[in-house]
Amino acid sequence: MNICCALGRRKAGLLLLAGISLLHPATNLAPADPPPVDATQLRARIERLADRVAELAGTDDLIDTLHFGWFDRPYARSTLAVLVKTTHALQREVHLRDRHNGAISDATLRTMLEWADRAVRQVLASESTGRFRPHRLRVAGDDFLAPSSTPALLGFVDRMTATSYHRSFGDLDLAAAMGFRVYPRMDSAVLPDNVERLLVERARTLGMAAILVTGSGPHADYVISRGRSDKSAPSSAGYTLIVQPLTLRAFLETPVPPSAEPGHALAVIDPPFGEDWPSSLARRALVRGVLGQMRYVADGCSSFPEHGSVLDRSARTAAILWVSALDGQSLGLVHGWRDLRDGSGSLYPSLIVDPTAAETIAHTALDLVRWAEYLTPFRSAPVLAVAVGDDAVDSRDANAWADWVKPIWSGLLSHQIRFDVVRQNTADEQIGRRYAAVFPLSPQDAADPGSVLLRIERLLAAHREHVDRITVRELDGRLAADVFVREGRTSSGLRCLAVANLSEQPRQLRLHGEALPGTMRDIVSATEVRDPTARLSLEPWQVRLLWPES
Repeated sequence: MNICCALGRRKAGLLLLAGISLLHPATNLAPADPPPVDATQLRARIERLADRVAELAGTDDLIDTLHFGWFDRPYARSTLAVLVKTTHALQREVHLRDRHNGAISDATLRTMLEWADRAVRQVLASESTGRFRPHRLRVAGDDFLAPSSTPALLGFVDRMTATSYHRSFGDLDLAAAMGFRVYPRMDSAVLPDNVERLLVERARTLGMAAILVTGSGPHADYVISRGRSDKSAPSSAGYTLIVQPLTLRAFLETPVPPSAEPGHALAVIDPPFGEDWPSSLARRALVRGVLGQMRYVADGCSSFPEHGSVLDRSARTAAILWVSALDGQSLGLVHGWRDLRDGSGSLYPSLIVDPTAAETIAHTALDLVRWAEYLTPFRSAPVLAVAVGDDAVDSRDANAWADWVKPIWSGLLSHQIRFDVVRQNTADEQIGRRYAAVFPLSPQDAADPGSVLLRIERLLAAHREHVDRITVRELDGRLAADVFVREGRTSSGLRCLAVANLSEQPRQLRLHGEALPGTMRDIVSATEVRDPTARLSLEPWQVRLLWPES
């Protein structure tokens, strides 16, 4: 494709589209009782949208136009990629409704169209991000397991090679268009070996790591993933990572090799409809503790809220991704990128009918790459190992915590104690050397969770690293609940801090600890924070990376 022509069409599109609104003016009908969506008006509205998207994204080769034509505007490029997929989903919905087989409700259709209207204006008004060029980052599969400076990355998994809407626009194209450096695929027998090899090779030529996700289950055997290694070798050796997701019970029961063979990774499965913050952090603490690695892979990344305002849901979604990256996640696989009628065998809710969430994930993924150097200092080892047996897992659900252990996870978060979870009666002699203290936990402890936390605090009282840690407190001096905090050191040895407000309420807090500078800079919001030991303001779900002023 001639890129100059594509850029020319884009500029022409900018002039043609400026100031045009996608939606009809608001009516006088009450919001609680909107009229049914008229099929003729819907078709005309979506046809106008498709024409405008074609002006922005081109009609020849979407991958060329998106990847090269918008290389200097990665955030606008990701929004445009979501817009293309959303438009295709809306076009298909019209096709299905013509056959009285629609899959999307009227309310959701209106939300999608409202987002599309905003997305068009946003793409038109976008500006260059200067020197930030995420497509220049090249990632190999083993980078996700090594304690390297590779950023925490996200990848969308939609179980599809290409859509029926546009033969040149599939999941690999979407990932490349957004500038992500990973290409995840379900390990499916549907794809012939030669097709899969070609896809993996294409990812490699783009500097992307190809991720093959194997089957999973309560007692998934690690060996089943080993037979895949020859499938993508030797031409793509080093760029392919084979991921096997495991449930909580599988991590506690399945024999896990102390060091997995190169190119293979075990991943913790996130529940499709999410869980509370303490349980999610404990889930990640388990994979770190069992594997003995500071960095880990998560399959699902699905703790995205379905309720609340769009602003609140977007802020919370971004907070989840930031907190996971700060907690050591090296790779997150996001499922659900599909039309309601596309894909099969997935429990994850559709993201394509919630383009706001999809765009938030895409933009946050870019933020994690953009500020990667400020995330690296927080990769420090936890001081506490909590030892549990398989009774810490729900007897009815292999991938859920038992009710008795959840208050302990909440207490550890409230006490701002960073911890890993390890197996009881483990034969790993490294456990005692990896942690300052090991605390065995049993169902009997459920009777008095407060006593458990008191005993843990006493156990850690002799360890200077715990006693001298920086904490986040209420203005009256109490430890602040619903706050995620991580401490790090800059290259010059100064303290830096990551703080996240894990609540729907704005907070007025303060930092407590020695050797804190009087003024710090929040990298995320690019604002100066004066004397955070006196007052630190946090909006709902806000994440701050506090860096000492040089």
